[in-house]
Amino acid sequence: MPKIITGRGFHLISERERWDIRQVLIFFLVSCTMAACGNSLAGDRRTPQEEAAEALQSTAAAARTQGDDPAGDEPGVNQSKAIRVLSMTEENNYPDGLTFKLVAEANKAITKINLYYHDQSSESLTIESVEFIPGTRQAVSYTWDTSRFTVTPSIKLFYHWVIEDDSGQRLTTVEQEVSYDDLRYPWQELADPDLIVRWYEGDQSFGENVFRRARQALDQMKAETGQSLEIPIIVLLYANVADFASWHFFVQDWVGGQAFPSLGITTQIISPRADPSWIADVIPHEIAHIFFFQTISSALSSWPSWLDEGFAQYYEAGGQSAALSRSNSAAREGRLVPLTHLSGGFGRDPEQVGIAYDLSLSAVVFMLETWPEGGLQALIENVRQGKNFNAAMKIALGVSIEEFEAAWRTWLGAPSTPSPSATPRPTFEVILPPARATTASP
Repeated sequence: MPKIITGRGFHLISERERWDIRQVLIFFLVSCTMAACGNSLAGDRRTPQEEAAEALQSTAAAARTQGDDPAGDEPGVNQSKAIRVLSMTEENNYPDGLTFKLVAEANKAITKINLYYHDQSSESLTIESVEFIPGTRQAVSYTWDTSRFTVTPSIKLFYHWVIEDDSGQRLTTVEQEVSYDDLRYPWQELADPDLIVRWYEGDQSFGENVFRRARQALDQMKAETGQSLEIPIIVLLYANVADFASWHFFVQDWVGGQAFPSLGITTQIISPRADPSWIADVIPHEIAHIFFFQTISSALSSWPSWLDEGFAQYYEAGGQSAALSRSNSAAREGRLVPLTHLSGGFGRDPEQVGIAYDLSLSAVVFMLETWPEGGLQALIENVRQGKNFNAAMKIALGVSIEEFEAAWRTWLGAPSTPSPSATPRPTFEVILPPARATTASP
């Protein structure tokens, strides 16, 4: 049987349907002829171009009825004749919650409204169905309750609404962006395309000092890696421990700040009374964590902790001599930790954590001194392409991770390889099969 192609796919027609179509076509042609004659007699006959324009207008009107044509509507809304959005707003009550509000009306009763949202670190959508009594006009809201868990201040969220009436008409709003800022404090701000620094205690010179430190470190990282940022880094300066802890569900009392690399945000406890040397160290340190996360982020590969923490310390203004001296002592005393043991967490023992940080910095300094021209850039690029770290190092530096570690140990003044362990001896008796009997020849 022949096929008719429709907007929704293929439809097979029968002989009876074919007869009905022929009758409709004949009726349509006769009607068109009579209409043309009437228009001619009335002196109002349209040209083919005019008829084509009218057909296009009808098609566009049909599309707008389905909510597919946002042209001419208020920003951020796909309007339709059947369903109309009057307003979309948000109410920020950080850190307790963020309320999304919608006012919409329709020709027929609205029966379903869903909110879809996600934060900037994930593409996975959360769907929330709003409860209401069906009707032609709706004013609804949904509150994202964040009072029982920690949400990073200034995180960006993206959301849209989907509205449906009882005839099946559906309207989807254009995705909106909202920054979930901590509005409890009178923030001041300095910003450029790469960097945003916000503080609420202290004068302009205090903010300028922090911004300058961050900008200098960021410029050095960009120059030495050949990389740039995908999103600007936000530095939030809380003036005291109480303010910092107020948006945490739980926080250790020894924490002085946090970095959220996937969000491009770092939050620090720094007041105008802070030691300038602390600012000169901690700001570049946290900027480095975020910068290197953005430059090497890959779903197929990872950056070992010793390299991440090593680079974060490398850009501190306080210098490297003390950490390198402690690393040399650890090498001479046989206290070096294999780099493979520093690829994840550094543990909880303060002494071991301190050694891990020192060794991480020493490994980075060794890398940059041994491969000063293009080595780091090549390593970053190979990791970005999804190669595992060992393979990326072999391609970029020409050595395996084992060869790199052996050379690093020698550079620190230790044997190039750890002493081999004693040859293991079996603790069981080896039982051999009985010897085969032989018969002497006569």
